[in-house]
Amino acid sequence: PEDSIEVASPEAIRAVVEELVRRGNDPTLSMADRIALEEPLLDAFVVSKEGKPFATSGMTSLLMDYCHDRLGATLVAATPDQLRELLFTLLPRHTRFDADSAPIIVGETRAFFTYLKAHHGLAQADASLEVLGEGAEAELAAALSDRRNFGDDKVSAMNAALDSTGRRHADALRREV
Repeated sequence: PEDSIEVASPEAIRAVVEELVRRGNDPTLSMADRIALEEPLLDAFVVSKEGKPFATSGMTSLLMDYCHDRLGATLVAATPDQLRELLFTLLPRHTRFDADSAPIIVGETRAFFTYLKAHHGLAQADASLEVLGEGAEAELAAALSDRRNFGDDKVSAMNAALDSTGRRHADALRREV
């Protein structure tokens, strides 16, 4: 349970945030090093008042991975354009989330940047929160349900799920995409 997570001091977490910003677009930041930096931040977030409602979702961790793997940046240092691309282009193209997931995705991401601003003074948090403002849930829901956004990864996963009983439907879906 999240109550048993040992959390680093606020000063240590602030230093982690500063390091993630400093190395945010560093191509030499390995996945292992990034995860080692982000882990104490995630631990602190999930026990915070902002993060507790999302403690079991894992969305922030997933977004951190996608941001680094697909955009070459840490989520903490992502520009508003990178955050917009991550949420409204990459997630719809490469994940199997449906439109009903939009409130959780946007809500947790908004909570994460609210936490970073309130507790660690992240300078770019306001710009990220603007991306996550009014209309973000509806925009993401529309993007997640628009078949034109489905990339090969998503269509392949859907085809595999339909292989045993719905090959005709999968072929029709492929023609639509």
